[in-house]
Amino acid sequence: MVNTDQGDSYLVKGKLPCPKCTSSDAYHIYNNGRGELWGKCFSCSANIPEDVNSTKREVAPMQAGLIPKGEHTYLKKRKIDADTCQFWDYTVSEYKGSTVQVANYKDKSGATIAQKIRLPDKSFKFLGDTKNIPLYGQWLWSSGGKMVTIFEGELDAISGSQTQGNRYPCVSIPTGAQGAVKAVTQNIEWLLTFDRVNIMFDMDEAGKEAALKVAALFPPRKAHIGVLPHKDASDMVMKGLGADLINAMWRAEPYSPAGIVSGEQLRKRLEDRPDIPSFAWPDFMQGMNQKTYGIRIGELDVFTSGSGMGKTTLIKQFQHHFMQTTDLNQALIHLEEPLEDTAEGIIGIHIGKRLNLPDVREFVPQEDYWKGFDETFGAVDDKGNNRLNVYDAFGSLDETDLYNKVRYFATGLGCKIIWIDHLSILVSDLGQDSQDERRAIDSIMHNLKMLTQELGVYIGLISHLKKAPQGKSFEEGYVPSSDDLRGSGSIKQLSNNVYAISRNQQEENDTQRNTSLLTVLKCRYTGRTGPADYLLFDEATGRMVQGLAPDAPVIHGASSFN
Repeated sequence: MVNTDQGDSYLVKGKLPCPKCTSSDAYHIYNNGRGELWGKCFSCSANIPEDVNSTKREVAPMQAGLIPKGEHTYLKKRKIDADTCQFWDYTVSEYKGSTVQVANYKDKSGATIAQKIRLPDKSFKFLGDTKNIPLYGQWLWSSGGKMVTIFEGELDAISGSQTQGNRYPCVSIPTGAQGAVKAVTQNIEWLLTFDRVNIMFDMDEAGKEAALKVAALFPPRKAHIGVLPHKDASDMVMKGLGADLINAMWRAEPYSPAGIVSGEQLRKRLEDRPDIPSFAWPDFMQGMNQKTYGIRIGELDVFTSGSGMGKTTLIKQFQHHFMQTTDLNQALIHLEEPLEDTAEGIIGIHIGKRLNLPDVREFVPQEDYWKGFDETFGAVDDKGNNRLNVYDAFGSLDETDLYNKVRYFATGLGCKIIWIDHLSILVSDLGQDSQDERRAIDSIMHNLKMLTQELGVYIGLISHLKKAPQGKSFEEGYVPSSDDLRGSGSIKQLSNNVYAISRNQQEENDTQRNTSLLTVLKCRYTGRTGPADYLLFDEATGRMVQGLAPDAPVIHGASSFN
């Protein structure tokens, strides 16, 4: 009788038909370490002595220079049982006086041609011929089938196999993520015999990057990339999450190159897409609301006008309005005025007093002033963050510093609406070199647009105009186009919406001279452009109010903008 003690045994040939049952590939032949061969069926559990001299199964010997013996034992830490180790010929042995784990790499005949040794310090060493090394476990599975799963490490492949009763093809790459493309390329002919190739690499950056590169080697819809909720397959088995591992393998998504989305993926994205609410402009701006439906998170809007048209005045009223009508925190970055002016401008709008005028400020009761402060800059959300947050940066601001401040406002203070006044100051240190200015504006617009998506914020940006075309004057009511934006075409291209303020500062009639036209130059959301609203500055309250067209009757008590 052949001694079937598994202590020193190793696999010499697998995936054979069983002599006792109907299985065509569950029978494996082992050497017991004493020159005796025996067969085990993983379907019917039969143990059958094999004739060592028989040539019917073409049993191949182990190559010289390799560790000759090893024990198939239960790997307690990894929760991998002895039968699975036996199936994969993954052994515990000795190497230069140290206990090591050995992954035996075999050729098509079942001969061990190389060994990957896991040393006590968790480093690895290869023995044998690694020139044309197959994928680990490749010899266990005949060519062709429904699905094969490629893992990053041997223990990951063994873990994935064990969770499925060692019945479905699993393999691993020999040298980790760094050698994934080379290993898969060498063995791609065998991999292409399967209908589907799953890639289940580690969930670190190296593994994710390697998975994309490997997937790109296969024809369309052949490769699928799996996502694991933990580091790797071995980690999931150790945590008792074998069922979740199986689900991840079978639910792996078809790979498509970056930017290319299948109909199935698009449907899922549409199903999962959250509603993006719009936040309306003030009630006196019905034209703007009809054309744009307000503002939305994720958008970058640009406001522009000639000098002295009231851009900052209008922006402050927007800041006050959205504080009153939404629960969204805001960040105010006004680079052209002291912090105190920003604060009193909004407090004044809130209490309906022009605090910038000495004769008005003098007669505002202290209790009204501080009540206005408490209800604006003193207001906080349920986390204790201010509803209105300001940045003290009167003058120029470094571009990189700006992005850092925006990120902090968004992530640290919960700001969803961010105002930047204005773009020109950010590039003011570039001197007269228009080429440098254009490049800088290109960079700023690109990065701000990316920040709206990265952080999930709305950014309202004030931008200046270049000189009016010959024969035209912004001071005489020329309505700018998007081509009049100063510095770069990227302002128009990368913004979601562009709004222009214009008025004729030379009009004899007071009302007409102080009435501004708000024009939509671009609206990506609706496509609606053109004149939207006439706005008039109310001298008594410091607020913008609905104005009338220039040919309307005169409105008394109008004043110019500050």
